[in-house]
Amino acid sequence: MKESMSNLDKNLTDFIIKNNELNHWSITDMNKLREPPKNYFSQYLHDEQSDITYYLDLINSKYHNTKLKLKILFLQFPPYLHQVEGIGFPAYTKKVLPNCDIHLLHYKNTQNPFVFKISNNKLVKIDRLDNQYDLVIARSSILLELNKDEHYKKILDSSKKIINVKTMSYKQNYKFADFYFDEEDFCPPVDNYFQKNIEKFSKRITKKNYIVIPGSISKIKNQLDFFKQINPTTVKNYEILLIGKINDENYFKKIIKICQNKQLNHAFLGPINQNLLSEILCLSKIAVHTMDMRVNKQNKGYPRLLGETVASGCITLANYPITVPSHFENIVIRYGNIYGDLNINLNKAIEATDENDYQNEYRSNYTFEDFCESKLIQILKMGGIDESSII
Repeated sequence: MKESMSNLDKNLTDFIIKNNELNHWSITDMNKLREPPKNYFSQYLHDEQSDITYYLDLINSKYHNTKLKLKILFLQFPPYLHQVEGIGFPAYTKKVLPNCDIHLLHYKNTQNPFVFKISNNKLVKIDRLDNQYDLVIARSSILLELNKDEHYKKILDSSKKIINVKTMSYKQNYKFADFYFDEEDFCPPVDNYFQKNIEKFSKRITKKNYIVIPGSISKIKNQLDFFKQINPTTVKNYEILLIGKINDENYFKKIIKICQNKQLNHAFLGPINQNLLSEILCLSKIAVHTMDMRVNKQNKGYPRLLGETVASGCITLANYPITVPSHFENIVIRYGNIYGDLNINLNKAIEATDENDYQNEYRSNYTFEDFCESKLIQILKMGGIDESSII
């Protein structure tokens, strides 16, 4: 693995050097180039309070209700992530319902969860949760974990309504909630922070002949299947960029061997800083999502990065098992099974890049506010609150 990382570091350095648009990144600071989000937003987890005015100011909503005074708990929405399923949805809720108490609990490989509230444009660390909540909005398997603890189980049992908005289609996650969202019902676009950054960067660059495949290197991400199927003539004028953490070294070696045998023009960049990734997405003409979540016995699955590639102006392809929400239905090109051969669909995308306005044709107008507004209304209705009182 050390040898692989050494090669990946060289690949990343070479890639940055040959793309002048990325010269603001220091190639001598590999730690920064590969820094994960929870590192560079770590103050959210460790400081007593963090100012999030910059984030709240980016939110523009037609709703603003000062009458509702609910207690709402968000479970497993990491405050260090600039996305809907991070700080995004809780921050939006506080912005449109300012007199509601918004609490967050984040639990990740620690003995004690991190607990916060959003108050006065700040993310404030608190000692404990309240004894009960009007609404609990949960993600993933967090309800399973908290119900193992007598203290948290009592809070959940005392709360009025619990909604799991992201079960990941795992059967075991369909427990301890009153309502469950289907996978296609919670497939968010990017948040405004991401959107602002890519718009700023995109103004000064021209897209290049890159096909980017983002995501950790693993069987569930299914990159190997892509390389097995790809015809070298289809991508003869393109360089394929594989970006993500290597979770399975043997699986990665199989991909390397196929690329060498097919003499594909490729670069394996490894895991990279989220801001650097967004800039590389902006540089790329095409993105491919190869995931097949059925490997993990999931019937459905939506990769968050799909929303990021669409927002970045990439023509986006998705393997047929991937859940594509209605707001991306007409702009994401599916491949496999009933949607046809990978090479045929990829060639369609390549031909489309010759059109001057292709980025507008394959970019969605569905916004962070559109998504959060519709989901918040849906959740409040589940909590027994009439829509007229929301508006």
